[in-house]
Amino acid sequence: MGSKKLNMYGFGIPGQGFYAFDLPEAKGKINQAVGIIIVIQGEANEDKLDKELKYLVRESWDYKVRKIDQ
Repeated sequence: MGSKKLNMYGFGIPGQGFYAFDLPEAKGKINQAVGIIIVIQGEANEDKLDKELKYLVRESWDYKVRKIDQ
């Protein structure tokens, strides 16, 4: 990670400075959430669940739906 620096910009109140931090953007791994959906009745598959989640929550997300048990 790069160095952090403190800069002084102009004056807001006479005798008082205005300061700003120059912080580089973090380029770390994006955290992923994990959830379990249990289908009690009816039939479901990965494709159906993925489409329904995109409809109900957010269309642009990649839900990575997969079956883990029968």
